[in-house]
Formats: sequence, structure tokens, C-alpha cells
Amino acid sequence: MVSIFATINDSVNKQTRVPRRKCSVEAISQPISKKECMDESHFIGKYTPSSGPLKFYIVQNAYSSSQAKHISVKRGTLVQLVSHENEGLCLIKLVREVGTGLIPFQCLQEHSSLNGSLPNNHASMHKANQFIDLTPPTSPSTLKSYVFTPASQSRGSSLSVTSSTSTVVAQESTSPQENTSFCTVLSVEMKDNRVQYKLNVEKSSGKEVVVYRYYNDFYKLHTSLLNEIPDSATIRLPNLPLPVNLVDKEVDEAVIAERIDMFNSYLSKLKEVVANNRDTAGLRSTIQKWFKENEDRIPIKVKVLIKGDYYVMKCNYGDISTYQKLQVLLKNKVQETKEGTIVAGALRIKTKIDGWYIVNLTNDEIYEEVLTKVRNSKKLVLEVSL
Repeated sequence: MVSIFATINDSVNKQTRVPRRKCSVEAISQPISKKECMDESHFIGKYTPSSGPLKFYIVQNAYSSSQAKHISVKRGTLVQLVSHENEGLCLIKLVREVGTGLIPFQCLQEHSSLNGSLPNNHASMHKANQFIDLTPPTSPSTLKSYVFTPASQSRGSSLSVTSSTSTVVAQESTSPQENTSFCTVLSVEMKDNRVQYKLNVEKSSGKEVVVYRYYNDFYKLHTSLLNEIPDSATIRLPNLPLPVNLVDKEVDEAVIAERIDMFNSYLSKLKEVVANNRDTAGLRSTIQKWFKENEDRIPIKVKVLIKGDYYVMKCNYGDISTYQKLQVLLKNKVQETKEGTIVAGALRIKTKIDGWYIVNLTNDEIYEEVLTKVRNSKKLVLEVSL
């Protein structure tokens, strides 16, 4: 890759060789030393490759610097190489965090397994005359809320991760209802200034739920699967698509739909790789855990009425994923807020769905039906009677 900074330096050198007209001594300025020149650090954040292979590296040696435009990184940090610079430096972007800066290239070691599973070239997500800016998975965007949704998606592009043999099923999950049968990316949305991927997930029980993921979630799944594959194995994972970049309304909806197709193609090929056989049982287990772990991390806002007083609690879906867990959470809340109250037996719990429909929560079966809506709305309104 030819650095834009090298091109700029060449242009400056050519200009200095142009013959000048004679002038008085007072008009001649002193030569400018290299340290006083505008160096490559001035251009950080203004240059990103619009094409070519993406390269990811792991920081092998921690680097700390107080110099302007340099960035401090810890050992083990995953970074994207943007460009090579002068004096052994390179421009990097943090992947799991927000940050860009210069560090010595000798501090890096190529992440060969990840680079080998990424596409060789990436296409711009913007209209003509726009540069692509690969947004780190966890970094915020600058856009307000709007949604791009393709007209339809094929079930054939979905992900199948269930097993037909009882032995493998026993290894992957103790409850068949917890397994995911299909997963399809439906749309790409902006939510709280972050790019979200809207997925339709079908459980092995036949129930369908809508969940939301970030690119970082897909990235973690991909790297986890790579770590599961032994060096001697012949299993090859499909290429992980690049993240979708939404920059104002310059993004073409057709391009977004095309990128969604790429994600569904990735899931479809992943389905073939983890086809039912003992060699890939570990990969299927990793995928199932990925769905479960991400689901458990969904933030839920719980509003509960206890003895005439309303309380608001923020928790994760995993804290209320079963009727028993909900009982424990509410009992702790009652004892915390109502001093001297002794809770004997199960609490009587009512919930309000869609703002008006009241349901008595008495067992797991009823509660599971309610949880389907809770996962989507991320809210749970309750009334507790002692």
C-alpha cells in the first residue's frame, strides 16, 4: 500500500526543487527542520483505504506514549492496520474500542487465522465519491434513528444448528427448547447511535423471536469458532462479512440490502460447515452458547408495583429468564424495600402486556409466552401481591 503521507512528502520535495526568482536576503526564510514540518500525524483520521485487503493484528508488546497522535495499547489488544508510516510507525484502529493512532509496527503480530477468513477486498458502502470508513464494532455512529429493511428474506439463507442424534443433542443443550434452529438477518437499524442487526430466530420448539446483535457479537462468534478448530483439521469457515456503515443518508438502501444478503449467505455457509457430524459438535455447541449468552445480556427495564409503590429495576434478560428467577428477584426487592416483610411461599404476580392486557403469571409455561414479548420490547410491567 502506498502511503498518502509519502505522496504528500514527494509533492513537497518536488516543489522545493522548482527554481525561484532572485529576491532580497530579507525575503528568504530559514530552512524548516523535519521536526517542524507538518508530519503524518496531522493527517490521522483523514485517511482510510477505500479498497484492498483488511489486516488485523494482535499487540504483542504494550506501547505507551504521550506524543501527539500516538496511541497507548495493551498487550493482547486487537487492532486493524490502516497504513504503514515513516520511521517504523503504523496507523491503527482499535477494534473492540474506539481509538486511532500511531504505534511502532514491531509491536504487532498478524492475526493470521482471522485475516485468512476475511474477504480480500471490501467495497464502499457509500454512494459515488465517498470513502469507506470501517467503524469499529463497538464504536458509536453519528446518525439518528432510521431503519433499512429489504422486502423479504429467504428461509434458505438461515442457519441450522440443531442435531439429529441424541448423543450430540445431549452435549449441546439440556433443554431442546433452548436450541436455535434458524437465524436470519432481517434488517440493519440505528439504535442509540449504534448499528444494530435485526435477526429472526426460530427455536427448535417452533417459536420465533426477534433479537438484535452488534457486529462485535458476530466477530466474537467467528473468532470463537476459529479457536475451536484444531490446526490439523480441514474445516474452513466462510468469510465474515464486513460491518455495515451508516453515514447520514448517503447510504444507498440497495447497498444495505446487498450487505444483508452477504450476512445471510455467511450464515448459510456456516450451516453447511457445522452439518451434523461428530467432528463439528464443538462448533455447534459454541454457536448455541453464543445465542444463549447474547440473549442473557439483553437489558430489561422492570417496573413493579409493590403495596402501592412503584419501583423501577434494570436487569439483564438472564436474571428473569425463568419463572423461578423472577420470583427470586421480586422477593429480594420486596425484602429490600419493605423492611420487616417476610415473604412465605410464592408471590402472586400479574403483568400488563401491550399496555392493557393483564396476565396472571403462575407457571413457567405462561411466563415463557410473556417473555417472547419482553425480549422484543425490553420492558416488563408487574404487580406483586404478597
